[in-house]
Amino acid sequence: MNAHVARGLELAPAAFAASGLLALVAVFLPSLVFYDSPPPDAAIAAPSRVVVPPLSNYAAIVWRPLFNDGRRRDPPPPPPAPPKPPPPPSAEHYQLVGIILSSDLRMALVARRADGQVAHLHVGDMLDGWTVNAIDASGVQLSGPGGTTQLTIPHAAQRAPSGSTSAVIAAVHSSTE
Repeated sequence: MNAHVARGLELAPAAFAASGLLALVAVFLPSLVFYDSPPPDAAIAAPSRVVVPPLSNYAAIVWRPLFNDGRRRDPPPPPPAPPKPPPPPSAEHYQLVGIILSSDLRMALVARRADGQVAHLHVGDMLDGWTVNAIDASGVQLSGPGGTTQLTIPHAAQRAPSGSTSAVIAAVHSSTE
């Protein structure tokens, strides 16, 4: 390359920048020089007060939304789900205090450990979410969401009469056991 062309290529960016600056001055200078300012005694209009129409004027937007298909109203939200009942207390919250067995009666006496209240239960009865499945000389079988469990009277098997169809087991726990 000859030196004359190389020198021109070195000056090209500077020439380009200078022409851009000249173009900006040519565009903005006339607006700055020839700006029409208002006469000093001209009254400046006060900003007008914005009046908002009542909300009832917009009822059509609520009843016929713009962005819904066919401008149909939104369906009402589904009702909230009912709260889930609390889980039943574990079987440890109960104490079997007695069993009554006869040819026509099967009853279990189950005490709540929290308050000592005794419930008289038959097969099929409910106790705080637990269902009584079976009552026999060995104890009471309960089923619930936590599975199936057996409440027994300690040493009741030793106290139950063998071969008897009519029996009363009244083994009550004392606080010293």
